[in-house]
Amino acid sequence: MTGKMIAQYKIIEKLGEGGMGEVYLAEDTKLKRKVAIKFLPSHLTANEEDKARFLQEARAASAINHPSVCVIHDIMEHEDPESGKSEQFIVMEYVKGRTLREIVGESGRDLLPLERVLDHAVQIAEALTAAHAEDVVHRDIKSENIMVTGSGQVKVMDFGLAKIRGSAKITKSSSTVGTVAYMSPEHIQGQDVDARSDIFSFGVILYEMLTGRLPFQGEYDSATMYSILNEDPEPVQRFRPDLSSEWLHALNRALEKDPESRYQSMKDMLIDLKRLKRDTGRVSRESVKPRVELSEVKERPAVRIPKKFLIPVVSGLLIIIAVMLIIIEPWSSKRAASVREPKERSLAVMYFENNTGDASLDHWKKALSDLLIADLVQSKYLHVLSGDRLFQILRQIDILDAVSYSSEDLQRVGEQGEVRYILRGNFTKAGDAFRISTILQTAGTSETIDSETVEGIGEASIFSIVDELTRRIRSSFQFTSEEMDTDPDLPVGDITTSSPEAYKLYSEGRRYHDLGEFDKSIELMEEAVSLDPEFAMAYRSLSVSYYNMGFTVQSRSYAQKALQYIDHVSERERYRIRAFYFRQNEVTYREAIEALEKLRDLYPDDDMMLTNLGVLYAETERTEKARAVFQRLIDSGDKRYYAYFWMAILHMNEGEYEEARKILRNYIDRYSDHSTIRYLMAAQAIATRRWDLALADIERGYAIYQDSWFLSLEGFVYQCQGDFHKADSMYSSLLRMEDPVSRLYGWADLAALALTRGQYDKALQRFDEGIAILDAAGESDTPYGFFISRIYTLIRKGDTDQALLECDREIERAEKQGQTSRAIDALLYEGMAYLQKGEIDSARSALEIMERIIQEFINSKKIRLVHLLRGLIYEKENRFQEAIRHFKQTLEFLPSEGFSFVDMVVYYYPLARVYERSGDIENARRIFIKISRFTQAIRYHGDLYAKSHYFLGRIYEKKGSPEDAKMYYEKFLFLWEESDTGLTEVEDARQRLAALREGD
Repeated sequence: MTGKMIAQYKIIEKLGEGGMGEVYLAEDTKLKRKVAIKFLPSHLTANEEDKARFLQEARAASAINHPSVCVIHDIMEHEDPESGKSEQFIVMEYVKGRTLREIVGESGRDLLPLERVLDHAVQIAEALTAAHAEDVVHRDIKSENIMVTGSGQVKVMDFGLAKIRGSAKITKSSSTVGTVAYMSPEHIQGQDVDARSDIFSFGVILYEMLTGRLPFQGEYDSATMYSILNEDPEPVQRFRPDLSSEWLHALNRALEKDPESRYQSMKDMLIDLKRLKRDTGRVSRESVKPRVELSEVKERPAVRIPKKFLIPVVSGLLIIIAVMLIIIEPWSSKRAASVREPKERSLAVMYFENNTGDASLDHWKKALSDLLIADLVQSKYLHVLSGDRLFQILRQIDILDAVSYSSEDLQRVGEQGEVRYILRGNFTKAGDAFRISTILQTAGTSETIDSETVEGIGEASIFSIVDELTRRIRSSFQFTSEEMDTDPDLPVGDITTSSPEAYKLYSEGRRYHDLGEFDKSIELMEEAVSLDPEFAMAYRSLSVSYYNMGFTVQSRSYAQKALQYIDHVSERERYRIRAFYFRQNEVTYREAIEALEKLRDLYPDDDMMLTNLGVLYAETERTEKARAVFQRLIDSGDKRYYAYFWMAILHMNEGEYEEARKILRNYIDRYSDHSTIRYLMAAQAIATRRWDLALADIERGYAIYQDSWFLSLEGFVYQCQGDFHKADSMYSSLLRMEDPVSRLYGWADLAALALTRGQYDKALQRFDEGIAILDAAGESDTPYGFFISRIYTLIRKGDTDQALLECDREIERAEKQGQTSRAIDALLYEGMAYLQKGEIDSARSALEIMERIIQEFINSKKIRLVHLLRGLIYEKENRFQEAIRHFKQTLEFLPSEGFSFVDMVVYYYPLARVYERSGDIENARRIFIKISRFTQAIRYHGDLYAKSHYFLGRIYEKKGSPEDAKMYYEKFLFLWEESDTGLTEVEDARQRLAALREGD
């Protein structure tokens, strides 16, 4: 072949050969570059299976775009003029280097340095992550298939055995294609393999790089196979006694023989490897810390500090987290360590099989299941798995689009759904006749309990067929006569819609809703209500979708529509609609709680109802009731993250941070990793100033669910550390994102950063940018975080007239939206603005109005704002003792740490200041120290956080502690180094610091 021209390629030399082909070095005469060309060996040319595999290699590899994957340039066919035979070949990147096998072998007794192992491992893991993202499984990962260039660049080669998910099987299931020593147990046993098989093979390579030997060996292939299936490798610690526990965890988890116990994705393993790499190569933080380290305070008690939570444009954490509870999150694919015993009468209704031969009727596969669930779920005595939860389970175990289900599939649905019985069925069509058949069976053993067949004429008869099936299914559970008499069983058309076409659209819309594709769901739901303008369930779904997207005006409009047609739903759905509608307006929170409590009494096992009830208790600061609800959910084995998330928040509000982390960790260990749980774990780490742990949690959470929450939180870590350039850069990256919510995060974060740096004008500009986004979305009347923060900034800047004008607008918005808390906050700032102008009587008028509103408000603990404003009035009148008494009373209505309360510093700062003004400098010092350790103060009221350092400098100067005074002045001036001009504290601090330094 040497010197031969094939197309534009001139063969230079043979590089090697293997079972799947011969590889040659060639010159591309057109592009003047060296390439590698791979041919099928001539004796395999006639084998169609190998030809197909050869083509598959090219398609698989060409779909992957990553620097650690060998690039495929072209795939061509060449006819040999001598033999007349056609030869197929792939033109690929020529990689000059050595195989990983050669590198490991060359090291001899000297093992590869750990840093080099990590570098190679991360690059290989990145390549496999990219391949798996394209649904490509390599199936022949081994050290011979990995090249390393002279510069250390890894190239994963030879996707010749790649299997694209969903493609036709080319090799027989019993084939053991691949190098035996690297094969996974399931591959050896001839089972279908997925990405987890590559993870096992990668674990073998990792072991090989660490020890210089293979973990599973035998004199013959059969002996090696036996070792892989039945034996544990020699402990790696014998070769690497100093290997950390994190290393051992990653390696051992990759080499688990059971795929379910292995890493479930290469991405998860990559995260662990990157963390190992970062920790291994970490430079001492002392050498890179900022000029003034904010966390270095001389007297350091246990720090209790919150963070930037979710969307900053709404009134704090709790309202937004409540939004999240409407979204059905993916269920864990990992079975819990402790599974609830299924209720005796518990049932999952699987999607139906379409046996009509008409693909245009496929929509009924899910719609029939949804209809039966809607009909059966009326029962008070039968526990039916919800359609949303069924969807998530099917998605998690990868059978969402299955044509039929195996007994193993049904068993897994039963286990994850915690149901004792499964209903599966099919539908056929002969002429106009529509026939639906069902089989009721046990989930664990697939034992048939009952079977039914019902017929009707045309699709219009489906509702009556479902009603008849429901009646028969219920009878299979042997209800008593009393239960039958008291159990609701309205016709399914009366509790959903009379239009089969509208229901089909609704069912498909719910599918998109469960996928989080709310735009598509809304489009289908709007079509559904155009066919049936009284379709209450579709209106509720529209309302929830808009709510999840942050568009509360549209959400409220559709919730009102659902309420208007509430007579067209089941009793259970009726209470859900009422609860959702009333919980959007604080004026009607009592009605929302009453609806949920009634639903709890009727259907005590409705976990989602309990969750939303617990959230409302938490929002209205009924802490003990909230704790009881969430603990009940945890004790019952509820697998969703909500109860764990909220219970952790309640502990953090009381400063019980380690207990909170245990709860969050417990969720991950029992069920699965979850982005929201990771978010709160990162927040817990920030609250306790463990920056590295916070960044690790952020990295893990972002990898699971790439949401701008985590980018925002990462910027906040840098802000807390005093690295304002990094924080600004991270926040600014959010502005470049397409979705408006991410840009809102960005502007709110940048505004908060400006406040921390004493830049009031810049903060106002950034609030205005966020408000412009809200205006463009038609939501300017709803989220008020930007508006109330803007008012606060105007007051601190001294522009009280503009602040008062905007307070009036806020009160109007609050009345329009029924947001009582919003009106109360606006009245507080109105009173503060009047006090700054010296108009004490006007401030008292605002106080009286606020007090009347709070007396009728569902959250009686809001009375703390009355004490706060009254204390400010007394302070203005120089009645310091009365002011102190009321400021201290405000704290009685706050949790001890107030993790989820973004305004904690607003209550503490006036108390510290009035202590200082009254000459009680020891109490002033104590409170200012507390403020200087509030991370949430950095986030929400950074100017007060900064000024606390200024006052501490003055206090320590008075106490005769010049070193402490200098430290705090330096911190303050670092924070306000680029502050607005004319701020008196800055000039005073500079002068005082200069005087102290002169005295040294």
